[in-house]
Amino acid sequence: MSYGYPEGQQSTPPPNTTQQSSRYPNLNNLVRSEDGFKKSVAFSGGANAVLGVVLGVAALMLIRNIIATVRTLSEYDMDFSRYFVRVFFSTEGVTGGVDPMLWAMVWLPIIAIPILIIVVIIKFATRNSSLTKLHQRFMAGGFLVDTATATGLQLTVTGGTGQLFLFAQPGTDPAWVTAAAQQVATMAAQDKQYLKTISKTTKSIGAAVPASLFDPSIPAGIWAVASSRDEVARPSLALPQSGKPQQLELLGLKKDVVIS
Repeated sequence: MSYGYPEGQQSTPPPNTTQQSSRYPNLNNLVRSEDGFKKSVAFSGGANAVLGVVLGVAALMLIRNIIATVRTLSEYDMDFSRYFVRVFFSTEGVTGGVDPMLWAMVWLPIIAIPILIIVVIIKFATRNSSLTKLHQRFMAGGFLVDTATATGLQLTVTGGTGQLFLFAQPGTDPAWVTAAAQQVATMAAQDKQYLKTISKTTKSIGAAVPASLFDPSIPAGIWAVASSRDEVARPSLALPQSGKPQQLELLGLKKDVVIS
């Protein structure tokens, strides 16, 4: 079966940031400058979701302990100014020993919240230098991903579940991506082992790999990534991974960035 690849053309040049985006030249120029890159990229620095969850849990436990303390003082008509601290820090259970749940409710927020605040401050303080390093990686071999083509395949990999998308590096005929997406969808529908091979190769959400790693018949210059539709609906940036020549990291752009 032919999928529309040009005859005699099965390889393309490696990624090169000197090649302009054919669809969005202004955006390509913007992200090539360090200042424009920092203003455009949607960069969280990693683990923000985890920090948010931990901070939220710690805050809820703190609030719950305050409410329980106030309720106890009110029920027993105890002097707030005199007994609040004693009751607040009480971890004694009904048996007279330390209750693990009470201990966690009292001490985890006190320990966790200051640490999390320090971590957040450090993250903000180092954000600029982190973005500088990302821009250096981008200029060393990254490129602007104009668009990604959906294959319709859902993959469960490290980091969650996402749809498999294909995209082309600069210098690759976009028509090849359409042909490759059709090929991948057809092969996966016919061969379950083919789909398993794709999942093992893509490994994690947002980490792009050459599509030829799971299907050698796909021309070089076409990359595959498991992601959500929202993340690839707009142009994104592909950055080479240090020490991983067969992998690219995709970074999204802020929603207010002008695409042109």
